[in-house]
Amino acid sequence: MAWKPEKKLESRKLILQAAAYLFTHKGFDDVTIDEVMTRAKLTRGAFYSHFSSKSELYREALLSAAAEARDIILAVPDLTPTMMANHYLNIGRGEGAQEFCVLAFLVSDINQRDKDIRQTYTRILNGYIGLIENTGLENAAAIQATVLLVGGLALSRAVTDDSLQAKILDNCQKAVENLQLEALA
Repeated sequence: MAWKPEKKLESRKLILQAAAYLFTHKGFDDVTIDEVMTRAKLTRGAFYSHFSSKSELYREALLSAAAEARDIILAVPDLTPTMMANHYLNIGRGEGAQEFCVLAFLVSDINQRDKDIRQTYTRILNGYIGLIENTGLENAAAIQATVLLVGGLALSRAVTDDSLQAKILDNCQKAVENLQLEALA
């Protein structure tokens, strides 16, 4: 008996969510298809009705997670760069433990992937820069804010010194606030 189209779409969504979480927390090489399917609460056989390879899953999981993040950002009325930075950097402060960002969490994993995956990451990064531009920053300032946010979050996750982690996140927040103030001047 074939699955109804709605069930197949729901299964695909569960697989993508599970994969995005696992890839961002463990990297491509340390995630197995079995782990993804277990987290999605589906059988391994269901994987192959949606994806032809782990690489395809990785690319699609990046796009899916980025689309979900974009929708959350776009739902906030009158979003400012400071508001965006505050929410984003709170991921590094341990608030919203289930939240993650494919840009920051996979920054060191992506350069080991094929050109198609890196192009997908680049597309997501350009989209994020565009979202920040939509908050009122010029392109150069939006790129600076993106570097501060993605780089700050990535670094905050890498250090073991809680004081240094807090300083990284606080300084990135202040720098984005300054970019916003400069844009208003």
